[in-house]
Amino acid sequence: MVAAPYISESVQARCKELGVGYIDLNGTLSLIYNDVYIDVVRPATAFKNPQGIKNIFSGRSRRILRVLLVHPYHPYRLEKLASETRLSVGQVSQVVRRLQDDGMVNRLFSLGGLFEVNVHWLTGQPVVVVLGLVYGYVPYMILPLYAGLDRLPQSTMEAARDLGANRLESFWRVTLPMCRPTIVAGVLLTCLPMLGDYFTSDMLSASPKTAMVGNLINDSVQAPGQTGQAGAFVMLVLLVTILPMFYYVRVTERGDEVAT
Repeated sequence: MVAAPYISESVQARCKELGVGYIDLNGTLSLIYNDVYIDVVRPATAFKNPQGIKNIFSGRSRRILRVLLVHPYHPYRLEKLASETRLSVGQVSQVVRRLQDDGMVNRLFSLGGLFEVNVHWLTGQPVVVVLGLVYGYVPYMILPLYAGLDRLPQSTMEAARDLGANRLESFWRVTLPMCRPTIVAGVLLTCLPMLGDYFTSDMLSASPKTAMVGNLINDSVQAPGQTGQAGAFVMLVLLVTILPMFYYVRVTERGDEVAT
């Protein structure tokens, strides 16, 4: 006797040749026992395949992502994760498979199967750390640039256009030099907290090959007897950041002198 969720017509024919009975969830049944013969054939459309998860960011699947984000370093088993989210083990397994190497990012880059993409994104890829830093610190660059561009005098732009400069020349010779202090300020506001960032690398990579200066300082502070090395790293970061800060002060003073 063969029992399966679905038995196709070819398998049914093969079972009948071998004299083996079968039954499936579709309702198809074939049973031969002594003088008893039962044969029930149901159309294949009566059997419905289970629907997969269309979007892991909506519905009940959000519970799984919420638990994983709240406790990112906790090693969960499927049964434990299912009990905390009050979902079935099957649904949790589907969401976990969508988050693995054959998940949405690789499917997006494969362009519908035209290319074979098998990138292990969470195994210490530098590009993942860079994208995480850009995502986290790009507002610190956008806000100063927006404020600086908003304060530019419109008359200067109009004068450049009246003197025959096109859009590219106006930007290169007028807008960009006038925004130089703003660009330096945006770079400082972005790089200063980024140099001390260690959580982004630990969160997205946790690999020594993607360690940043913040990771080296954090590891040195936590290691016994390595506080001197941590202080050396801090002084190195301080020296690296002092130079652009002096440049920013110099550019700002020069702009005030020109304005007066």
